[in-house]
Amino acid sequence: LSLLDQTLEYSRLESRPLNLRPQRIELSVLLRDIRNELEGEAQANNINVLVDNPSLTLWADPQHTRAILLNLVSNAIKFSPSGATVWLQARPSPNERVALIEVRDQGFGIEPGDQERIFQPFVQLDTSNGRNHGNGLGLAVSQRLAELMHGRIDVTSTLGHGSTFTLRLPLAEGASNLHLGDTHHNEPAVMLPPLRVVHIEDNALNRSLVEALFAAYPQVHLHSAETAAEGLASIERLRPDVALVDINLPDGSGLDLCRRVRANPTLKQLPLIALSADALPEHIARALQTGFNHYLVKPLQIQRLLSILATLPSTQAAPPTA
Repeated sequence: LSLLDQTLEYSRLESRPLNLRPQRIELSVLLRDIRNELEGEAQANNINVLVDNPSLTLWADPQHTRAILLNLVSNAIKFSPSGATVWLQARPSPNERVALIEVRDQGFGIEPGDQERIFQPFVQLDTSNGRNHGNGLGLAVSQRLAELMHGRIDVTSTLGHGSTFTLRLPLAEGASNLHLGDTHHNEPAVMLPPLRVVHIEDNALNRSLVEALFAAYPQVHLHSAETAAEGLASIERLRPDVALVDINLPDGSGLDLCRRVRANPTLKQLPLIALSADALPEHIARALQTGFNHYLVKPLQIQRLLSILATLPSTQAAPPTA
């Protein structure tokens, strides 16, 4: 029954969008809850679980973030020898606005050739005692959930010394702790000019991530659209300083929208930024040849987007009207 439940869950993740509800998550509270929930399992296996208390705030779905971490910590407990320690730690990335949540164990470790395979469905690895645990779906489901929240799970491992699984998730914009040691906590890392931005995206999680990003910039006026038709109408009506365009939209391609914008003499110079999970070089080249000024690969490259926007000239004299 457990295998069937997880198989159905993985199939749902692959076949249709998940109803995610991103919000601010206080990571210190979540990590303490994870430890408390798994305390009985840790004691039964004679494992000590140590948790730090990072002052970090995530922007993610709390239910699915919790599910990912429960799976990672539970695995660390199962694969650690009796008397070992499991560490659950978090820190901000030095180069990106993401949190790095590490689950480190003292288990047997993972062969280098298996470190990518373990995120594939139904892959099980033998442990040092010749037994395996679970059904090979937990990490596949966890990785897919992380990707849907604009994150991912990485693993590093040394045979005989244990493994570290690192969950990367976006930090909530405006959190007071994005840059440790910075006395100007409320100042955004990149300053932006006053801008009117149209964001065309049908995925609710992607829209909410961009909304959270610009929440730290009151001088940026964001207008969101869910379809190509609605987005084109918004561009023609609002005459923004820049448009962020998803390539795959429910009523057409972002490439077609770009062609229509470039065909309008008054919009030929409008900066257009393509957003897509497709990282194939030929597809990126095609988008740029169509008329996009930039192409950003999802999960959203926040620092690169901000750097591009910081160079744009502002034509905004007043907040836009509907």
